[in-house]
Amino acid sequence: MRALAVLILSFFLTSSAYADLKIATWNIYWLGDGVGTDKSPRTAAQYTRLQGYAHQLNADIIAVEEVENSTALAKVFPPSDYVIEMSHRENAQRTGFAIRKGVAYERQPDYEALNVSGGLRYGTVILVHDGARDITMMAVHLKSGCFDDDLDQPSSSSCIKLAQQVAPLQSWAKDQLQLGHSFIFLGDFNRRMDKQGDDLWRMINSYSLVRVNAGQKPKCYGGQFGEFIDHIVLSPDLGAIVNKEAFHELTYTEPYSEHTTLSDHCPISFILPKGPAQ
Repeated sequence: MRALAVLILSFFLTSSAYADLKIATWNIYWLGDGVGTDKSPRTAAQYTRLQGYAHQLNADIIAVEEVENSTALAKVFPPSDYVIEMSHRENAQRTGFAIRKGVAYERQPDYEALNVSGGLRYGTVILVHDGARDITMMAVHLKSGCFDDDLDQPSSSSCIKLAQQVAPLQSWAKDQLQLGHSFIFLGDFNRRMDKQGDDLWRMINSYSLVRVNAGQKPKCYGGQFGEFIDHIVLSPDLGAIVNKEAFHELTYTEPYSEHTTLSDHCPISFILPKGPAQ
């Protein structure tokens, strides 16, 4: 009987280790406890609502943006269920990850090269061990204020800075490919990349990358926004196995007037088929 119990336990552990992964990104709008931010901290009731949406999202790995610290994020993603990794950038707006316990990963150094002007956000990087497959993931939050303007000859300060972030993104993707790594970079790109001939997507898509939410229309707050500025970008090998129908946007039941207590972004996610067994 004991041998049978061990065999059954081994089966369930193996099955959970190599299950499909639900991967998401969520900009949670100045989520913080009021330290070092000009935004008011959420109330306990507001954190409860956010935690309810996190439970509804039910993702294994969530890239987050606009989070002040791990203390604030732990009120949304409970430490009983998730491990939190935050960028080491000293600022009220950080990128990071909430990672379901049981998902095997290693924290990597922040990708500081995205901070092209001395005041921009770092990429938070983790290496996920998914069966025999390793996947490098980077949570990004690019410069705001240049949603669809020219990047070939940028004129505004925001567009100049966003254009300067292109080379580090290209370099990161190139490095992962040369290392033979599958990779995902996801988060708030602050760019409407579904616009016809968008400069940013044209510039970073040098390696047949796949954008999971390409061609999708946001339903957040009843369609308050015409185009996504949050994106999930996959390396070619992962893009080849992901079904576009696996993309999902979690919408709020509250009206847009509640966006400062919830978020002005709705979480988006997709299902990544399980990796090969080791």
